[in-house]
Amino acid sequence: MKWSDFILRSVLVVSFVLFVTTYFIEPVETRFAFPENKVWKHRQNNSDLALKSIAAGANGIEIDIMLVDGKLRVAHDEGEIPSSQSLDDFLSALALENATPSLWLDIKNIGFTNEVQIRGILLDVIDRYNLQDRLLVESPNPMRMTRLCQTIIRCSIWVQNSDSVVSRTMYRMFVRGFSNIANLSAISIDYRHPETAELIVPKSFPVLLYTFPSPDDLVEFKGNSRYKILLTD
Repeated sequence: MKWSDFILRSVLVVSFVLFVTTYFIEPVETRFAFPENKVWKHRQNNSDLALKSIAAGANGIEIDIMLVDGKLRVAHDEGEIPSSQSLDDFLSALALENATPSLWLDIKNIGFTNEVQIRGILLDVIDRYNLQDRLLVESPNPMRMTRLCQTIIRCSIWVQNSDSVVSRTMYRMFVRGFSNIANLSAISIDYRHPETAELIVPKSFPVLLYTFPSPDDLVEFKGNSRYKILLTD
């Protein structure tokens, strides 16, 4: 047998074993310790808006963050950056009003080149603002936040709905494999396709649903303990 044939066959065998292992392995869930009031407010990307929502009874808020010039900015995209607050200024404004909501941070531009820097900034603000039990970080790409989530930071993986068997299989493999090497507390899924969760994680695994356009759409999900956060506009 040629060495090239042997190497190819070995790679195929190892790939198959890894596929089977990650497909069937049980996901490991980290502690999900957020409050029972599961209705959170979506895209509270400035402190004034966030404080109004908190005053109106929001127990948790979701914000978008981007790393820009070495700082985390509260922004959804590049167009919002010029008028955006730094994450530190955002949290300072909340602290001045004694507002202590739980936080869902959607990281928009995490990658292999900036993950360590983002991790360092987040660990710093967690310590300074006592966010140990109030912060959840989300990204659609688990491979880009492995080192970040191997710390005290609890994480969620954003799972995009797809009719593709290949896509759903890959999500299942990524989620289950990732949960065994890092802190995975939940997966987040479009509220219109909650059934997607059944194909990826067991029924006991926490699921976050986004983004409900109206409070009326929340009714059927509020009493279901599987859905830990219902994100609404």
